[in-house]
Amino acid sequence: MSPETPGASNVGAISATSPTCTLIGPLFRYGITSIEVHDMESSGVRKSGRKRQPNKKYTTDAFEGLDLLQDEGPEDELPSDVDNEDKDAEFELENAPTPLLEGDDFSLDEGLAGEASEDDAEGDEVEQDDSESNVDSDTGSQASAAARRKASKAANRTAKGVAPAGDQTNVRGILDLKNHMNRRRRVLYTFGPATEDSKPGVQARDKWIEEPSLPSHNVDERGVGGFARSFAHTEKMRKREATEGWMWYYEHGGREAFLQGQRTVEMAEEQASAYMPRREQNSRSFLMGPHKSPKLFELDVGQSLELDDAWTGLDQPSGEPPDVPCKSRRNGFMLNIGANVHCMDWVPNRNGSPQYLALSVLDLSRHDDDERLFESSEAPAYTPQNPSPASIQIWMFHATPASGRQGTIDTSRSPKLQLVICTDWGDVKQFKCCPMPTREVDDSENASVHLGLLAGLWGDGAVRVLDIHCDKSPIAPTQYLHVTTAAFASIPPDTICTCLTWLSTMDIAAGCANGCLAIWSLSSHLSQSPTGTSAPASARKPNDIALPWLYTPLSNTYMLTLTSCYPSRPYLLLSASMSGHLCLTDLRSGAAGITSNTSTILSSRARISHTLVVWHDSSQCALSVDENFTLRAYPVRRFFANIALARFGAGVVERALAVSLVHPFVLAGTAGGEVAATNPLRRVWAGKGTMWVQTWFRHEWRRGPAGKMDGARVAATVNPTSIDAPTATTSPPLQSSQQSVPDPPPPTQPQPGLSRLTESFKLARQTLDSTRRGLPNSHAGVLYSTLYEEATGISCVVWNPNLGDLSHGMGVGGWAAAAMARGLVRVEDVAG
Repeated sequence: MSPETPGASNVGAISATSPTCTLIGPLFRYGITSIEVHDMESSGVRKSGRKRQPNKKYTTDAFEGLDLLQDEGPEDELPSDVDNEDKDAEFELENAPTPLLEGDDFSLDEGLAGEASEDDAEGDEVEQDDSESNVDSDTGSQASAAARRKASKAANRTAKGVAPAGDQTNVRGILDLKNHMNRRRRVLYTFGPATEDSKPGVQARDKWIEEPSLPSHNVDERGVGGFARSFAHTEKMRKREATEGWMWYYEHGGREAFLQGQRTVEMAEEQASAYMPRREQNSRSFLMGPHKSPKLFELDVGQSLELDDAWTGLDQPSGEPPDVPCKSRRNGFMLNIGANVHCMDWVPNRNGSPQYLALSVLDLSRHDDDERLFESSEAPAYTPQNPSPASIQIWMFHATPASGRQGTIDTSRSPKLQLVICTDWGDVKQFKCCPMPTREVDDSENASVHLGLLAGLWGDGAVRVLDIHCDKSPIAPTQYLHVTTAAFASIPPDTICTCLTWLSTMDIAAGCANGCLAIWSLSSHLSQSPTGTSAPASARKPNDIALPWLYTPLSNTYMLTLTSCYPSRPYLLLSASMSGHLCLTDLRSGAAGITSNTSTILSSRARISHTLVVWHDSSQCALSVDENFTLRAYPVRRFFANIALARFGAGVVERALAVSLVHPFVLAGTAGGEVAATNPLRRVWAGKGTMWVQTWFRHEWRRGPAGKMDGARVAATVNPTSIDAPTATTSPPLQSSQQSVPDPPPPTQPQPGLSRLTESFKLARQTLDSTRRGLPNSHAGVLYSTLYEEATGISCVVWNPNLGDLSHGMGVGGWAAAAMARGLVRVEDVAG
């Protein structure tokens, strides 16, 4: 190739040893005067296209890198190396493997930094190294550009999660699932890596994920719909619990201990009236039926009303004969209990036609004025309540026989109050029936039926366990039993029990006001005598206190709720306290490990404490409602994160969030009177899955005439036939607190108000994006709080946990019960 090229008069000399060397014309525009090209094949060294990284440097100088000589002049600095060495030899030397020296440390941070640097280099323009080209350019601009590139790379490393040297990074050990989530990882981090972990979840997904909000009675040809036990709780496990789990009761003297230690006295109805809600002024009036033409009904205490009665007498559809009544196909009853229902639960393990609903009331009319509660120097939530009468009512319902609509409520037989348990231990704060499967005992020849064990908390702060039997005859009169002594009773010292749950057939756990957790074993207490040997219960003193086998601090403040992760994970315990955290505890490590970080994990803190938490076995998640009325799921394998499922129009009160053991659907009752249902599986399995919410019904309550108050009369106009509920006029102003009136006469009790039940709501699609639609308690960007009437809210919601007799088509898992604050209870089969 000739060096004489037209238009290249400014080129001084070109040295080319390779026959394939070619000059590029545009290089001359930048003032390049000399280019040196080497033959790569002849030198034996191949140039790499990757970006070069500096190697680690080692030194024997202990003072190298220290700024000890910073104040000295430049004359003390060592001369720099000469840059005119052979470039190929330098390249080969830098890429040669560095020998390992004694004490070399290869830290994780260096590896991460190297990986991040390689990632940063991808897609960047390959820069030309000064050692590989001899280009005349501005040295200052090159230095500033290099400094900017170095700072940009450091910022990119920090943004990608690579911490600079010297910083300490704490990791959870798993990826950020919000940014690194797919179907495989969702199954892995929700259910587990093993087949036995993910298979129950897959089976539940295939059976119920297509149903949006409510269960169905029938199963289609693909196996979708219907009722079934938790797939994680196999039939083998259930049989083992029913046999080995109850050996302490049937073989080891537990049943005899309850018969001898639990002392009951049968009472007459007149005597038991002191334990029941007062009948006077407790009748309830409510509007129910079609939205445009509701009907007015009035129920006395203890009476029931069929739901279809509100829909009879309507216009006949075309083609129907006039003598055929028009039915709405609503299957259930309305009850009037007479007082606020405080706790409610279905009796489990009932597979026949009779189904039993247990409930307790809080009759505020028996207590003194609320102002007197503040006269005591002790806080009522931390101190035992004085002895007062209370009761637990058990109502009997019947399922339709196989010849009729299978599994629905038999509306031809009205609900009947079968048993009333009367006590003198204060108000019944909470109770739970033992959910574990029991043995099938043939009691056809017996006049009574065994309903199982019931654990409860009473106002005196003690936890007790009762063995419940009741008359099986549907035509027998109501039985009233006064329980004077319980076979099992315990109260922690210097505190009271605030919540409880069943752990197994013989173990119960309770949370205390001081933040401690107590666990008792029924078999150990009922079979142990004062001398430590096995003896009948009659040898023990009536006031023997059961001692827990575990009593340890679980929180630093008031315990609000406890829930066992039964049936799939009975060794895990969910709890919530006034600290604002949800707590997941592994009980397998015992007392020593409960307080350690390896056995207890906390969720993110909420501004308002969680008053309720339930275990959803089909999705392996804990469910709770936050302060923004959002239903959230906390997967057991990543409890620190949560999944937003649905958002309600008002807050969900305690014991108004219900899950079932035979299907995955959730019921929630709000303070605004709505009861809504949804299917959490749709969002747990698909992060972007569509969530649907079905409002079962809405309850509204308005105040009635207030009567006489200090000579003033408040009038109100009530029009039962109108669409809207009646509205009372504004109450007169109260007396000034500065006016001194000795012994004022008590004001006249206000008349009962009027309730309205609205139903037939359309299935609604949930949108949780608050940026587009806003929160339910916001308007024009401003958050507000809505105060509802106490009687409007839903106090309890519960699913029937029984399957029924599926062989004869009687599936009762779709029965739901919802209690309103004024004593009205709605029981309905909501399954399609």
